[in-house]
Amino acid sequence: MRIANGFTLFICLVLGVGVTSAQLLTENFSYGTTDNADIRNVSIIAGDTVWARHSGTQGPAYRAAGLTYAGYPLSGIGGSKWFTKGGSGVNDGDVHRRLTDSVWTTANIYVSFMLRLDSAQTTADYFFHLGPYGIGTTFRARFFARSNGVGWSVGLSKSTEAAVSDNVVLNFGQTYLAILKWAFSTATTTDDLVTLYLYATGVPATEPGSPIVTIGPIGATLAGDPVSIGTVAIRQGTNTPTGQIDGIRVATSFSGLLTEVRPDELLPESFALSQNYPNPFNPSTTIRFTLAHSANVSLKIFDMLGREVDVLVDGLKDAGSHSMTWDAATRPTGVYYYQLRSGNLVETKRMVLVR
Repeated sequence: MRIANGFTLFICLVLGVGVTSAQLLTENFSYGTTDNADIRNVSIIAGDTVWARHSGTQGPAYRAAGLTYAGYPLSGIGGSKWFTKGGSGVNDGDVHRRLTDSVWTTANIYVSFMLRLDSAQTTADYFFHLGPYGIGTTFRARFFARSNGVGWSVGLSKSTEAAVSDNVVLNFGQTYLAILKWAFSTATTTDDLVTLYLYATGVPATEPGSPIVTIGPIGATLAGDPVSIGTVAIRQGTNTPTGQIDGIRVATSFSGLLTEVRPDELLPESFALSQNYPNPFNPSTTIRFTLAHSANVSLKIFDMLGREVDVLVDGLKDAGSHSMTWDAATRPTGVYYYQLRSGNLVETKRMVLVR
């Protein structure tokens, strides 16, 4: 077996889809200075619990102490999430957080996070995975860990098939960086690919850099390609390892994982359409847009076939931020598009109505 040297490992999971590069989630676990037995008790933003439970009754826990990894932009910020092996009613909670929007088969998606394990079982089990926006049981890109008698080793599966295992010996009590990659392909429904990179030291400037572990790409010919990826999830299964995750970032490019958004990039553009919230929604959702100056604008809703189904704005609007609510109580479940138009300026975004 190969021994992994160094003090910190960065793990990165990359997913492939083809939209303009964007950061879809940054989770620093900045939820206060007090530990809590359940992350859902503290992860509240604007009145909403951002980590939702989809299975079990207890945990994972919140730890006020976070992880550090030299050079990673999310290192040393906020706390972390602590997970362990689950049993019925005891540390059996599985939770997920939604991205700002689902990533469909038209863009690449990358997921990175810091990871430190304290113990692992001899039977491999997965503790991290991806899913669609309405998570259901479509768990993809499953990240496994197992004890190898000296330390621990990783495994990866695209879906429910047996994991592909690696034998690099990793150290308990050491922080690693992970990058996970899912590559969508529209040729068939069995050709999406998933790759896992693990790093012990350093942050790669370009993909893949110098990982100490690479698994994949795997998944060719395996059925079950998802239509979209819209959530990250942490699981506490019967043989799940015990450890902490911190600094989760999801982006549509490798470089998007490793760069920070400057304060001036957070200022509204002269003509800006925001992602609706909530998304998915039932039956209503809020759409916000910003204008640098007063102008005649239209805000329209279209279905998947491009048919106009509603008009929220059609006329003169003052400069500044505006908020509109769309009530879709009479509309069928499905994907819709909303489009903001003013003169030659047009911006369109997608949203999902789920009953």
